[in-house]
Amino acid sequence: MPEGLSAFNPETFLDQEIDTQFDTKYALVPDDDYTALIDNVVGREFINKETGERGIIADVTYELMDCDEVKETLGLKKAVVKQGLFLEYENGVLADGTGKNVKLGKLREATGQDKKGKPWKFSMLIGAGPVVVHVVQDGDYNKVVRVSAPL
Repeated sequence: MPEGLSAFNPETFLDQEIDTQFDTKYALVPDDDYTALIDNVVGREFINKETGERGIIADVTYELMDCDEVKETLGLKKAVVKQGLFLEYENGVLADGTGKNVKLGKLREATGQDKKGKPWKFSMLIGAGPVVVHVVQDGDYNKVVRVSAPL
């Protein structure tokens, strides 16, 4: 439980009185290339609203390194950005071949985890890096649009 919080009581949650305003905008990292380490990877299922088809997304969270000025300007202790990888499956397994799972392939290449014939799993990405991520602002959020190995 976070420091300073008592046990959660669902009966009193909706009756708590608040007399403050909350931020309405996120602190966004400026568009640029950043050196980063992979902080976390989480898989989630989605349903395409138009087709009803199910799919899987791997959400990759990167912690930006060497950006103390950005963190200070934005008031952040830790600067993180995300990349959602829409994954292609065929017959219940990740699809490979021409044009299949290209963003995942680029991420594995950038982390040196793309060796053919060597067993691999998503959890191996956690802590991997450094990589270079290209971050852009997209409305209220940041997103990673490109990942590469450092020069």
